[in-house]
Amino acid sequence: QAFEKGFDGVKNLDETLLFQWVAKMVYGIIFKEIQAAVKQQNAFAEGFNISQSLIHKFGAVHTMLQSVNQNVVFEDFKPYSIFICKVNNDEDEFAYRDEINTLTFSLRMKDFGLLVNLQDNGANKKYHEEIWNKIEGKTLHPIQFEELCARVFYSAYLFNRLPEYHIIPTDEAIFIEAMPLRGMDAKPIFDNWNFKIYGQVVENFWKRWNFLLLEIIKNPEKPKSYLLEENGDFLPAEKIDLPLV
Repeated sequence: QAFEKGFDGVKNLDETLLFQWVAKMVYGIIFKEIQAAVKQQNAFAEGFNISQSLIHKFGAVHTMLQSVNQNVVFEDFKPYSIFICKVNNDEDEFAYRDEINTLTFSLRMKDFGLLVNLQDNGANKKYHEEIWNKIEGKTLHPIQFEELCARVFYSAYLFNRLPEYHIIPTDEAIFIEAMPLRGMDAKPIFDNWNFKIYGQVVENFWKRWNFLLLEIIKNPEKPKSYLLEENGDFLPAEKIDLPLV
């Protein structure tokens, strides 16, 4: 019902409920994709391998999904980053994307865009805080939302921590406490941003508008942006002379 109402319905949803919905859907897709991969490998008499870090992430998401059936308490933290934007989409738009390795998801339909990282303890939201403060509450052109997605999908790739949790089951609830992301490691929790690689990500997200990598990174130190003006202010959607699809 909330999704049928569009942006206002999604924006008014409880964040934990939204997290549960996305996690359940992405987890189901991952399960189906792994099943297909196992069958394919078995057909060629090869073993199926999956990284321990992915197993760890999937296990944590599965534990948090128990909040659908029983009381789960996140102790003073949110395991996710959620961005909800009002987007001037084409009437029949439905754009879905997910990245299994980073557990990042985006959906654009009706008059909204939803972007979620399921397992970063809010790190990506913090990482993009400056630009998010400029665009939150603004109506975006679809290419602007896709640029935001490119930024978050790329930063999720740069995120170099594997979140750890203390999980305490009791009769009343499952209590989940996040371990500090920094831990004993002194290096930043995100690897260095590479503009050329970021440009390749943007090219993929902007494919329907036929932008080439050379156009995007014409200035290697300042890739093309439709979110921000040259002075760093938000670029109003009505100034963008591009089709919605």
